[in-house]
Amino acid sequence: MFIEASAETMSFVKLLENIHDARQVNDLSKIGTLITQHYNYTHYLFVLQQLHTPTNSENFTLTNYPLDWQEYYQSSGAIRMDPLINHSLGSITPITWQQLEKKLTKSHRSGSFFQVAAEFGFRSGITIPIRSTQGYRGLLTFTKKNETHNQLNTRLMDSLPDLCTLALFYCEAATRLNCQTEGELQKLTPRELEIMKWVAEGKDNEMIASILKVSVSAVAFHIRNIYKKLGAANRANAVARAFITGAMQDAY
Repeated sequence: MFIEASAETMSFVKLLENIHDARQVNDLSKIGTLITQHYNYTHYLFVLQQLHTPTNSENFTLTNYPLDWQEYYQSSGAIRMDPLINHSLGSITPITWQQLEKKLTKSHRSGSFFQVAAEFGFRSGITIPIRSTQGYRGLLTFTKKNETHNQLNTRLMDSLPDLCTLALFYCEAATRLNCQTEGELQKLTPRELEIMKWVAEGKDNEMIASILKVSVSAVAFHIRNIYKKLGAANRANAVARAFITGAMQDAY
């Protein structure tokens, strides 16, 4: 059974037990915050992507980053230039932001992502790439606002082994909660499949309405029904569930 507790009373073993016992996405969100606080960070970001979804589809994401950074990240399209995501898609090696910045400089690629992040108070962090046994990949990032690279590096010697292990268990729990067997799902209608195809390609409700020549409210109605059928909490969650369960096979 999932047990809420404060970061002060948590231990590595209790964190593992809570991850294992998580029954809802909201449980994982709370655990992400507990891990962050227990290891003396301030913010975390968890991203999960199904390998065979379109590259521009929405990801399953959990985070406690402040809204101003989240809004900038989404509206500016920063995900396309995020070196942390690019690293995690091609590597399984944990990396500090300082290490990645140096690699970007050496290869003459832009380090503007880190410059902008620093303006929001995020100057250092550790990113752990993750893979699941069910075809998912992603990352778990921890950062402490206004912490320097040197301060982070000093703390990492003690916390990195724990964080890497917790990241693996966190990924498996997220995959478990993000997936249901096909028999447990209600079948999507042809119209719902059509809408899900466009959702998976990153289209918003207005764009989908324009493509299908229907009202925005009609699209919203279908998406609400899709959420109920898939047991999804948001668009990214619905996309991941639809692909992993095979519900999207008839849409392509």
